[in-house]
Amino acid sequence: MTPAADESPLDITSGGLRNTIRIAVLENAHRFAPVVQGAVIGGIARFGKAGTGAAINGLHGVAKSRAVLAAAGGGPLRNGGGGMAAGGARIARLAYVPNVIAGGIVFADIVVQARQEAKAEARCAYEDGTTES
Repeated sequence: MTPAADESPLDITSGGLRNTIRIAVLENAHRFAPVVQGAVIGGIARFGKAGTGAAINGLHGVAKSRAVLAAAGGGPLRNGGGGMAAGGARIARLAYVPNVIAGGIVFADIVVQARQEAKAEARCAYEDGTTES
């Protein structure tokens, strides 16, 4: 949907502002990836248990870092989990979460807009008596 020659890109009625907002949401979603990753790491560090059974929040330094990664990977290898490598991979994949959410929001907005436009067209056709068969 491109604006016509007489429409301003910031004209709310033409959808220009709405499209600008959609683009901004999609372009900036990646900025929230560290927030999501940090929240998950913080949650694991605060409430998780290490492979030894000790609370991770009682550990310090490298031991804490390794315990968090192992816990994110499903536990240490010796306990049947994926270990630190799997934990690092899972935490890295969390970077996609904000993009997926933003894409869903924009898609939902496009569907809502299309539905509103279809209802408006149907209403106009009904009022004019020019319904299409």
